[in-house]
Amino acid sequence: MSSEEAEVVLSSREARGARVLRQSLGAYLLMSLVLVPLLSPLRATGVMEPGVLRNTLLPPLLLLMIVASGPARVLTVRSVVQAVLLLAFAQAMLRGFEYGASPDTLRHYASHLFQLLSAYVMFGVGWQSIGKTTTAFWKRFTWLALAAALASTWMTLVLLGRGDVGRLYTPAYGLIFVVAYAVMESPIMMSLAFVGGLLSNKRGPIISVLSMVAAHALASIRASARVSLGSLVRVGSVAVVGLLVTALSLWALVGWANDSSNASSSAAIAIRITTDRLTDLVHVTSATWRLDQATSGRTYEVEAALQSLNVVDYIFGAGAGWTVNVGGVKRVQNIHITPLSTAAVFGLPFAVYLYLYLVTQISRGVLRKNRASLSVVEKMAPLYLAGALVHSLTAYSLFIDLLVFFFAGVLHRSLRDGVSRGIDASAGRV
Repeated sequence: MSSEEAEVVLSSREARGARVLRQSLGAYLLMSLVLVPLLSPLRATGVMEPGVLRNTLLPPLLLLMIVASGPARVLTVRSVVQAVLLLAFAQAMLRGFEYGASPDTLRHYASHLFQLLSAYVMFGVGWQSIGKTTTAFWKRFTWLALAAALASTWMTLVLLGRGDVGRLYTPAYGLIFVVAYAVMESPIMMSLAFVGGLLSNKRGPIISVLSMVAAHALASIRASARVSLGSLVRVGSVAVVGLLVTALSLWALVGWANDSSNASSSAAIAIRITTDRLTDLVHVTSATWRLDQATSGRTYEVEAALQSLNVVDYIFGAGAGWTVNVGGVKRVQNIHITPLSTAAVFGLPFAVYLYLYLVTQISRGVLRKNRASLSVVEKMAPLYLAGALVHSLTAYSLFIDLLVFFFAGVLHRSLRDGVSRGIDASAGRV
């Protein structure tokens, strides 16, 4: 075989590998951002728990992505953070050995170890994905994720209006993925995402989305070839106009929802619930304000978790399989505050390192200047991580959402290489 023929064969294999990677990654995106959100109304009605289906599908999907990306390429240690994840895995496995030996806590033990393993794998998948996904790929799944979130919200509102459910539960977390793409590429998607957030009854995703918009604005200013007074005025003017239009639109929607003639509308009910919860969060001077109510009982989880830990646990973690009683006979393996939950299981040093790593990478990604040469996935990475990091302060999400470490891998390699390895945005299909 000649050298030219060998190059053709190698190119063909790489193209086939890229296609398989997109297909396996697309399967995960369909499951996590489309299927599970569409099934969330069933959770509100008590018919089924979509998370069970997600947990069942995750291991084979993870294995598929390992095979698609190449085991040697994905599992090779390429960064300090990967080495830290492996050390945390070994430490949690040893510290929690007694939990693994008990049939009552074996499931929790395996779940905590799987969280670290999946984070390590997805970091490697993200590392390999640069140059193998296209703008069309991310645009397609952003539309699908937005449609699923809005459709699920609509179904829940219908059930709420009929009195079939007593709680407004929506899959608003998917809006973080939507905004990571839409804030750069689609004002229409952004508008729909804001409507979805207003109807969501989820304060964490709303605050996360706002932080992503701020990060994108900062990145746009930083990426300007020359920052002058004129350019700042232009950017500021656009930002002010955009904020005014958004504020007026939201004011009109809230006014509509509070109109007595719309009192029975399920959409109006959802808007009132969301705005009331946001108001509860910020009205700390009110005589009736209570921290446990404003945080939906999160303070109880924090107190219970802190009381369950000793000095050794803070340093080395209580280990995989740790659980805590959060009321009555209910025991959970993860609490809503990700930093504390991470410290409880894997140790405070690991939690501090992880958050410092993510904050540093996000800052470098947002403030870099060569954004014009980057592929869409590289531009999405710091924005998605910024939203996910903020959201992790209100929910246990960093090790549940596999896209967190996928985008961490993308961003780490992108920053290391300094330039995009992206392919033509118009090429390739799922």
